[in-house]
Amino acid sequence: MSAVCPDAIDTDMVRDVAHHRDAGLLFSAKKLLTVNQVGDAVLELVDNPKLVVTMPRRRAALAHILRPFPTAGLKLLEPFRQAGRRRLEALNKR
Repeated sequence: MSAVCPDAIDTDMVRDVAHHRDAGLLFSAKKLLTVNQVGDAVLELVDNPKLVVTMPRRRAALAHILRPFPTAGLKLLEPFRQAGRRRLEALNKR
């Protein structure tokens, strides 16, 4: 059994919630993952099984580092949310 844990994927579902207050968290990465990227990761697991695959890896590393320090992790949510809002504003200007 394997699990693929992707960050936000560029789908209608994600784009439809872009106006919500906390949507900034979804858009805090430099770019959304594509459906093909996630699909390729799933197909890779057929030949090379792993318990968990996180996408992108650096997000997983941050989560693992902060796991013993939940208060610090919660404090980081706001800067990520703000970065996502800025990215959304830039996308909306295009």
